[in-house]
Amino acid sequence: MTFGEGDLKLTAVGHVLRALDLLTQDGDVAGVAQVLDRAEVCGLQKCARGCVVHAYIAKGWSPATHGASFSVGSGSINIEFRDGSRLVLDTPDPVSAFITAFDRGEYPHLSALVCGFDIETDEGPHRCANLFRVGTECPEHGPAAPIASRPEAPAVASSKYRYLHVVQGNYGQGWEDLTASENRAEARTDLRAYRENERETPTRLIQRRELREQQV
Repeated sequence: MTFGEGDLKLTAVGHVLRALDLLTQDGDVAGVAQVLDRAEVCGLQKCARGCVVHAYIAKGWSPATHGASFSVGSGSINIEFRDGSRLVLDTPDPVSAFITAFDRGEYPHLSALVCGFDIETDEGPHRCANLFRVGTECPEHGPAAPIASRPEAPAVASSKYRYLHVVQGNYGQGWEDLTASENRAEARTDLRAYRENERETPTRLIQRRELREQQV
């Protein structure tokens, strides 16, 4: 028996709807967080193809089996089929509220760390962009210290400004900040993680100068 495009679409939509039913079984934001915690998933803030809800729905998902890819936002879930068609589902209220809170920095135990392990390849050196939860380790490189935890050179106290390396994404309403760091290596690792987890969203790395806060 072979599956046609219609069968694949039903399989994909059914997978997403079953995952949403499990996430909303308690009907509130705390229940969504508990389901995600028990599933041991993690994700990036403000990342439609890398957020923790996307990671949960993606468990057991295969583009070959389901014939589609998908993205998750606080307002909608977009399923994009390989024939070019698209289905937009409303994000359930508890899931929407959770994503909004998660993007604000709540539920930090569900946030992902980026490995940042230095790797030498035929194309040159780069840093591992694998994601993993706080208290765990990279599945490929073990307990490699994430970039964010590595010591940086102290800032020059006499400098009036600080220079930030800002990762930005464009979700259709102009460029918006995703992460910011004074460490360029850390910012480049963040950029790589967003590009690998959210391939269809334009991303870029810019530099910004800001006045330092005055010490009283």
